Amino acid sequence: MERGLGGEVKMPEILEKIWTAAEFLNFERKETLKHELIANEIYTMAGASFFHNLIVSNLHFLLKQQLIDSNFIVLHGDMRVADLVNNSFCYPDLLVIAGEPQFVDNEFDTVTNPVLICEVLSKGTESYDKEKKFDVYQALESLQEYLIVWQDKPKARLFRKISQKHWEMWDFDNENENINLLERFSIKLQDIYQKVKF
Repeated sequence: MERGLGGEVKMPEILEKIWTAAEFLNFERKETLKHELIANEIYTMAGASFFHNLIVSNLHFLLKQQLIDSNFIVLHGDMRVADLVNNSFCYPDLLVIAGEPQFVDNEFDTVTNPVLICEVLSKGTESYDKEKKFDVYQALESLQEYLIVWQDKPKARLFRKISQKHWEMWDFDNENENINLLERFSIKLQDIYQKVKF
């Protein structure tokens, strides 16, 4: 069954089936809309608001300027991430790769080795990003940190992997606080929200 991120169930344009990675990627590469596959459910990606895009743009700028002379790559928007162990595919708002990207195949549109993933929450996707997508991201061997950022208030939450099944969590809600990422750089919470109106 195809489901929108707002929770509504849509007409079964896509027949219920067990998807292989190759089948999903073949389907997704032909579609005009983006979809995510989690636990064999397909979710249609909704369009993002102006402030959602502004926050992602601010995050991208803040990370890029600190990592531009390093071996890190910062990407946002359309780069698909694959958890091949659980046959799941997601589109993070922003991701960071250390060193060379590892791709699923020669299409170069799906990576498997992010070290940092960021998601910007909205009312329609908050529980989805916090739970379903985080379950996928936790299974990525390469992932070290997961940052979620609220869209409707100045707040961020950072999850840092201590071991494969142990993550520590920090909340940030003071605009002057610094969020330390990947043990090598930091961003100030208020800078994430430049020109954002609540």
